[in-house]
Amino acid sequence: MRGRFVPDTAAGAATRFRKGRSGNPKGRPKGSGKSKTGKAGQAGFRDGTRAAAALLDAQAPMLAEKAVELALGGDPVSVRFCLGRILGARRGQPVEFALPPIEKHGDMGAAVGAIAVAVAEGRLTPHEALAVSRMLESTCHHLPWPERSNFAEDEDEADEPWRREC
Repeated sequence: MRGRFVPDTAAGAATRFRKGRSGNPKGRPKGSGKSKTGKAGQAGFRDGTRAAAALLDAQAPMLAEKAVELALGGDPVSVRFCLGRILGARRGQPVEFALPPIEKHGDMGAAVGAIAVAVAEGRLTPHEALAVSRMLESTCHHLPWPERSNFAEDEDEADEPWRREC
């Protein structure tokens, strides 16, 4: 049998790890690794960041004017940047669909059914339905609970905790 990993061959013995011996006996060189990013290194980074922020703050009006000038000149990147500042980030839209009134815990089933119908008809996306369902779940905790006697059908149930989760 021949090859690199066959026992008792020159290449096989030279490339094997020896038990109890490190692959890097000298260790990490001094000055490399995490010691540079210790507290002293971070302080310098913070100072540079503060200096850059102060420089940008001083030039902010001129930078804004230049961005608007470029946008009005037809630069598509500047147009996108300026519109992004004007319109802001889009974070959810109003959702309109018929939701039955929720006055007691028994009304929750009809509300969840209305959400499912709206998704099935394409009036709500699954993401919007999830958001509305979470809102309903939090609303559930603020609804009044019925009297204890309405929950207990027989004497054994009356001894059980009557407050149930939504």
